[in-house]
Amino acid sequence: MEEACQRLQELGAQKIHEDTHISRMHIQAVIHESFDDLNRVQFLGFISILEREYSLDLSTLKSKGLLFFEETTPITSAEKGVFILSQQDKKPTAIYIGLAVIIVIIVAYFSLSGFAEDEVKPVENQLITKAKESIEATQVVDSNLSDANASRSDINSTTDAEITSSLELDKQEVKELKPFIIKGKKVWIGYINVSNYKKYQETFKGEISLKRDKEWLLILGHSHVKFYVNGEVKTFSTNGNLYLHYKDGEIEQLTLSEFKKLNRGRKW
Repeated sequence: MEEACQRLQELGAQKIHEDTHISRMHIQAVIHESFDDLNRVQFLGFISILEREYSLDLSTLKSKGLLFFEETTPITSAEKGVFILSQQDKKPTAIYIGLAVIIVIIVAYFSLSGFAEDEVKPVENQLITKAKESIEATQVVDSNLSDANASRSDINSTTDAEITSSLELDKQEVKELKPFIIKGKKVWIGYINVSNYKKYQETFKGEISLKRDKEWLLILGHSHVKFYVNGEVKTFSTNGNLYLHYKDGEIEQLTLSEFKKLNRGRKW
């Protein structure tokens, strides 16, 4: 373990930063065991990256860190699937199939039994009539649901038209928020929902999307990424961690002090 830590110290924070894109501040915190500058999830993620990148055994360092964070409440892991999918109404075709199967079973049962034809037909006709009445009642319900959906659509259209007209009269610009997407090389990202200060983090490569209707505070390990905000590409440049604020389809770069002010005085 001491040899593994010595190996990391020999490589130096700058070299490790270039290889892994972990910020130099966090690298120094890990290799010098300054755990108070990290949280539990960050620490475990960095250990995993360093072990994989340099084929090292950092189990002893990992144990020390876990012991340090033993009384610390773990941060909620990053949620996946941030896109909200709409559900479509499904017609109850299974009802029709079920009623048809019931009719077939009843008819087959009475046909195979030893009843006389004049005894079977009245019962059969009565059951078929009731089944037809059930199907017709279901069709009426479906028709009412369709009418209700159509009426709701008309109401929504009318409401949208009235709102648009009102905005035009007031000469206010209506801005449609488009997906908030981040693309780039492998990078650690931490993001905070400002409405409840709930924290998430993960290391990703390629693309990640955040909910566009939320207000976010973001920290990235480096700035070699592109932000697709409201349909436009945004880029930022910094030597260390990148601090950002996203709100109402707009994104701005923050200093650490500005970030802490919006994050209730905390740097993460």
